[in-house]
Parts: sequence; C-alpha cells; structure tokens
Amino acid sequence: MSFVVTAPPVLASAASDLGGIASMISEANAMAAVRTTALAPAAADEVSAAIAALFSSYARDYQTLSVQVTAFHVQFAQTLTNAGQLYAVVDVGNGVLLKTEQQVLGVI
Repeated sequence: MSFVVTAPPVLASAASDLGGIASMISEANAMAAVRTTALAPAAADEVSAAIAALFSSYARDYQTLSVQVTAFHVQFAQTLTNAGQLYAVVDVGNGVLLKTEQQVLGVI
C-alpha cells in the first residue's frame, strides 16, 4: 500500500511561486524579443544580411515556443492550485468522518 503525504498550504505556496516565476520569464522574453527578433546586419554585405536574418528567425521561433511553454506553465500552476484546494477539502471531509466514527465507537 502506498501513501501520499501532502500539505495544502505548501501546494498553494508553490503555485504562487510558479506564478512569480512565470511573470519574470515573460518579462525577460519580452525584453529579449525587442533586441533579437529584428537584428540589423553587422555590415552592408549579403553574408551579414543573411546571418542577421537567420538569427532573427531563430529568435522568432524561440518566441513562438516560449508562448507555448508559458501556456503549459500557467496550466501547471493552476493544476497545482486545484490539487491543493482538493486536498484541503478531502482533509476536512476525512476529519468529519473520523469524528463521526469516534462518536459511534463512544456509544458502543
């Protein structure tokens, strides 16, 4: 038999921390997007223009991927919040059941 031990306040705290992390990552991505998605060529030749276009393309791909990762991050934090709330509800329910059981055993 396996047991799961958890503390709902810890789950809530972790979800809150994840929200802060997501905010910082989004801010960093926004600042990086401005500087990386439209690079100017280092010189006026074809190679410099091609390299700048290539790096800008990689930056746009990163930004696209970052949006998907952010969506997953938000979903994960929400799942963690929901799990903490459900554990808290179940914990209260189990406490009521144990109290009822003790009352019944006290009568017997």
